[in-house]
Amino acid sequence: MLDIKFIRDHLELVKDSLKKRHSNIEVEYALSLDAKRVSLIQKIESLRTERNVIGKAKTLDPANQKRGREIKEELKMIEPELVAVESELTAALSEIPNIVLSAVPVGKDETENVTVRKWGEPTKFSFTPKDHIELGKLHDWIDFERGAKVSGSQFYYLKNEMVLLEQAVVRYALDFLIEKGFAPVSTPDLARSRYYLGTGYNPKGPEAQIYTIDGEDLGLIATAEV
Repeated sequence: MLDIKFIRDHLELVKDSLKKRHSNIEVEYALSLDAKRVSLIQKIESLRTERNVIGKAKTLDPANQKRGREIKEELKMIEPELVAVESELTAALSEIPNIVLSAVPVGKDETENVTVRKWGEPTKFSFTPKDHIELGKLHDWIDFERGAKVSGSQFYYLKNEMVLLEQAVVRYALDFLIEKGFAPVSTPDLARSRYYLGTGYNPKGPEAQIYTIDGEDLGLIATAEV
């Protein structure tokens, strides 16, 4: 999530990055919320300062008492408004993606992706090769039907040798990283929102698929960055 100060100080850079992404996000909306937030904070601080001055007064002036009650009522109205604006600003900022690297080529879609490098040559078969789905079904490695029945479409069970292969690849990756000096860590499956949002997982509205726990500030971690 981009910091609002960064957006204010580098507005044209942010706009240019959004343009490169073909995004229609209005960054000015976040800036208007931020301006409103700053204005509300200034009002609240001014009222609290005035209240402190009145509270330190030695005499019980009826006018001061009246003003003290007015300040209390004003704060009761403004403070919840600030909370709402800050929440709205956070949501708006979460929609603004990170800045595109200058080295990344700009294109209208994936058809204009640029090949960075190639290695080796594709294997040429003397027969029509089967894809992973056909091979998985043929050798009883993948069960799509039971996966869809339990979890819905796009889910599956891995079975038999495919499970062993998956675990072998995981272990190979761990051994490789340990040799490079990394320490293996098994993390919690749940995290507070500040962590899965703060590590770059930006939701895109209701379709963001952040699975949260009702009544708790906890959600299932989505990616390894968390």
